[in-house]
Amino acid sequence: MDKPFHLFGGDAYYPRGGWNDHLGSYATLDECKNEIIDNNEALDWAHVVDMRTMEMVYRKKHQY
Repeated sequence: MDKPFHLFGGDAYYPRGGWNDHLGSYATLDECKNEIIDNNEALDWAHVVDMRTMEMVYRKKHQY
C-alpha cells in the first residue's frame, strides 16, 4: 500500500460524513499532519486513519 494514511476532515457546521469527508491519501503520517497544518483555517476537525491497521492514528479536535 503506497499511501496508507488517509485524511478525513471538515468543518463542524457542514460535515458530509464517512468517505465524503475523505481529503486525501498520503505515504506518511507527517505528510498528513502537514496537510492539516496547511489547511488549519478550513479544518475544524481532522482524523488520520492508517488503512493497514484500520486505526485512527491522529486526531485534530474541534477548535471553538
